[in-house]
Amino acid sequence: MIYGHRYLCPQNNLDITRKGWESLMRQKKKIVASLLFLCLLLSTACGNSAGSSANDIRNEADISAAVSALEENGMKKIGEPVQYMEWNGTEMEYTVQDVKIFDHYLDSGIPESEFVFGKSDEQFILLDIKIKKINGSERHSEDDYDNISTLQLYNKSMLEAVANGDYPLIPEICYFSGHKNSEKEYYYYWLEPGEEAVFQVGWCVHEPLTGRDQTTYLNNTEGLALHIGITNNTNGGKYIDLTTP
Repeated sequence: MIYGHRYLCPQNNLDITRKGWESLMRQKKKIVASLLFLCLLLSTACGNSAGSSANDIRNEADISAAVSALEENGMKKIGEPVQYMEWNGTEMEYTVQDVKIFDHYLDSGIPESEFVFGKSDEQFILLDIKIKKINGSERHSEDDYDNISTLQLYNKSMLEAVANGDYPLIPEICYFSGHKNSEKEYYYYWLEPGEEAVFQVGWCVHEPLTGRDQTTYLNNTEGLALHIGITNNTNGGKYIDLTTP
């Protein structure tokens, strides 16, 4: 299974000061910490389901407070639209409509020939996501494209690593239903300004790594979240909690 990042971004077009970058990282860590807090509360609530009604009420109140904090920090849920500004000024809107988890990627019914890098014999996560280009330039040549690699899948351990200032391995998208519309690159597609479309995007859980015990990667489906953005993004990226409908 291959990990990496295929988003092509002209670095010279980005002008992020050190102060601005530190501010973005603080915002990102705050969002991640809120998600981890919510995951912890949810697991605690489930573990105490057989306890007293007082405990249930307390947990419900705590969870409600955590959800409010996530919403204030920009964390979205399945079905809620998320707007994101690309490095080139294009404004996109992403709405996760459905999340499916299969024991194996072939269980999805998608032909094996449709998959690329990142396949494994572990679980397969498939998202239905609506993408709308709110505004942006019109297409002038085949060299103009949108890139689905803006979407990155994280699990709980990866989010913890980010919150601690570490850099987890980002999984490759191994399936993208829109690849048939591009003749140049599997991850490229194109929407005209104002146009929207629903795509399927999928990742495989990574097979166990050997000899890299300190590396955090997508090793399970616990606490899944979708990150919208790239490493050198200009507004810190956005997160969608994939664990709560």
